[in-house]
Amino acid sequence: MADYAEDEDYAILDDNEAPVSFFDTGLGVRVRTSSEGEAVVTEDTKGYTSLRHFRVRHSNARKKERLVRELMSGEQKALNMQQMIKRDVVELCFERDLEVFRITSKFKRCLKWMVGKGFLYEQKACPCCDKMMRVANSNAKFKDGVIFKCSRHDGSDVKVSIRDGTIFDGAFLSLMEAIRVIFYYFPRGFNALQAFKDLKEYGIPNLQYNYVWDMYRRIRHLVHLYYQNEYRRHKLGEFGRVVEIDESKFTHHTKGGNDTKVWVIGFYERGTKDVRAFTLKDKSEATILALIRENVAEGADIVTDSWRGYAECKNYYNHRIYNR
Repeated sequence: MADYAEDEDYAILDDNEAPVSFFDTGLGVRVRTSSEGEAVVTEDTKGYTSLRHFRVRHSNARKKERLVRELMSGEQKALNMQQMIKRDVVELCFERDLEVFRITSKFKRCLKWMVGKGFLYEQKACPCCDKMMRVANSNAKFKDGVIFKCSRHDGSDVKVSIRDGTIFDGAFLSLMEAIRVIFYYFPRGFNALQAFKDLKEYGIPNLQYNYVWDMYRRIRHLVHLYYQNEYRRHKLGEFGRVVEIDESKFTHHTKGGNDTKVWVIGFYERGTKDVRAFTLKDKSEATILALIRENVAEGADIVTDSWRGYAECKNYYNHRIYNR
């Protein structure tokens, strides 16, 4: 039994425990407010309003599974997992992982790491009263088990997901699974199918390929936005560097036989080896010139071929033409 003792980072949530309002305990008076009425987080209240310092609690089903998981048959174990929060199920599956990547072995460890790296917001203001919301445990089956909650309003409480406003908002994967997918995407270079097969080896129930592919789509969109902002801040051709520009046509073959042809223009900066590529909606001179002026500093040295789309570049750049 000692091997399965509950981790000291967690407390056990009694399913029969009567809910107690945070402001009924008398601790709410410790939340000071500024002259503008905004909540000021103190050392006494950060455990209630800060996601980093919140005490995560497991359900009794989670504790029971951890104590007797090796004594159960396959059917009993599957039935017990269906009664658990998905977060706890994923944590049980990742406990068998022997990799050095230990961030996802415990939900609380993963939560603190994500808050520290800026993946999740540490605190949230109530959308109704603009005061600081408290962090509360939630037994919703398909949620993270932790939410932001405000009980200052008559009628019903205001509840906000800890994923609200992040890349994980609306994703079907748990936070621990999502971090693993990010790990597969960047350091390992896995595609969505490879990541799905690797996660499937841990025995995670109800895991689907569409969930992993959706996370990959979100990551690619975030990377695309990052490079768009980076391109706007830094143009090519500065400090006398020469920029080579060329275009090419690509054909996308589909199983249905409907081939799609796409024109792509590429930029290459000599010296820094910085490369950029964009798809063209049309091949007009106005479109080409607008894209070049957006990415290359005016007055820079550019090298292109004799395609007529670059004819107007001589008015803004030191234009050299090869392959006449």
